[in-house]
Amino acid sequence: MPLFNSSVDHLRRAIESVLLQSHQAWELIMIDDGSTETLGRELADQYSAADERIVLTVLDANQGIAGATNQALALASGEFVAFLDHDDVLHPHAIALAMDRLAGSDADACYTDQSSIGPSGEFRSVFFKPDFSPTMLLGVMYIGHLLVVRTETVRAMGGFDPAFNRIQDYEFMLRLSERSSAINHIADILYQWRMVPGSIAADPNSKGAIEPLQALAVNAHLERRGLPIKARPHAVLPHRLVLEPAFDKGSRRPTVAFVVRDRGSVGSNSNLMEQVLQQNPEASIRLVGGAGTDRGSLIADVEDLLQKTEAEVIVYVDAGIHNSTANDWLDYLLMHLADVKVFAAGPHVVDEDDRVISAGWVLTSTGLAPAMSGLAGDHDGHGGSLACDREVSVLSDLAFAFKVSEARAAGGFNLDYEGMLHGMADLSLRVALTGARLVAVSGARVTLDEHDEEKQAIEEIDALIFRDQYRDQLENGDPYFSRGFAGDATFRAEI
Repeated sequence: MPLFNSSVDHLRRAIESVLLQSHQAWELIMIDDGSTETLGRELADQYSAADERIVLTVLDANQGIAGATNQALALASGEFVAFLDHDDVLHPHAIALAMDRLAGSDADACYTDQSSIGPSGEFRSVFFKPDFSPTMLLGVMYIGHLLVVRTETVRAMGGFDPAFNRIQDYEFMLRLSERSSAINHIADILYQWRMVPGSIAADPNSKGAIEPLQALAVNAHLERRGLPIKARPHAVLPHRLVLEPAFDKGSRRPTVAFVVRDRGSVGSNSNLMEQVLQQNPEASIRLVGGAGTDRGSLIADVEDLLQKTEAEVIVYVDAGIHNSTANDWLDYLLMHLADVKVFAAGPHVVDEDDRVISAGWVLTSTGLAPAMSGLAGDHDGHGGSLACDREVSVLSDLAFAFKVSEARAAGGFNLDYEGMLHGMADLSLRVALTGARLVAVSGARVTLDEHDEEKQAIEEIDALIFRDQYRDQLENGDPYFSRGFAGDATFRAEI
């Protein structure tokens, strides 16, 4: 716990929350980082004198939060370290639940949901988090508090980088994600983050704009991973980054085959395809589902292409999709497919009023529900869930790109389904068993200008098959959708 000019009342509450832990095998290491006010330090010294598990070290000069945290890490003797700010509060079972999750497992770290409180402890808000989402982490430091990590892992990484003071935890998490995917999420509110004047919790830029520093950390991370993606600060939303394609000039893109569903009016989505053909003049395009095209179920047509194509990626575009916010919308999908652990990527789909139709789909106890439907297309969502690219269990069925080799390895499409929504959902859930991920891409919004009643009728039948096939998984819930949210998949917290 780094200290600097700590409020006596807030520091006392933070220390008491440690003393009240149901798991009593702990040590509290406090590092006073050259405070110019002594009341907080004196209080910490009193607690240290009264309990041998509490250690206080006073630094002669301020080293910043990264340096102070590294000093504490050097003194830690436990198998795990938990990071606690000097004015925040732990739930009484926070450490016990973290130890239950980590001890005896191969996980390197875990994090929890959190709430925000005001200066006097009054409730302000709640933050429900998804299970570990490496792509969402590129756009927002959603991990936050409480974070518990194996001590040997932190030390092997060299601790925190002082060059990234103010976002040292974000930069640390990016490096941690490079060496481990065994990062668990405890879906309980176990940490209270205090919002006090002058803190980032209360004012995102109270200590100066941090978004350029966040982008610097993310871009260094992307470069180390060799991904053709660049991050830049969001133009409006604080603490959010926008991801954009960064393919080098002349760099090789995967070969692509396009499947365009048409309802008889060939060219209904010609604007979108014109954008595609400008960048992919040699792309093959197959029309399905319309007059003069291949007959049979939609899934059967796409499965036929999957088994015959020599392309590396199949891009599916449904009827009624007619434009995109990005002329290079396909590159926004392909940049994520450059990640060997990503199977498929798809855009957010909005209506002509720029209201979300779906930003992926959510697994619910009754079946699939469109994520964040009805929100404005440029809304932040819940803690960046709409503004940032993120992992989803099921993509929108109206436009997406997926890897041919992984689809074939999973056995291809199940011909029991006729419509694309449940057919692709079934394939995606089978591919996910290998650890592959799906990404909903906020930077590539596409517009749907008409609904298809025939498709809706097909999906109603498919939904019955899907619910029967995935009953247990639906009951267990979606790993990227908290049970604390309202059941309508809009990502609204119910408190």
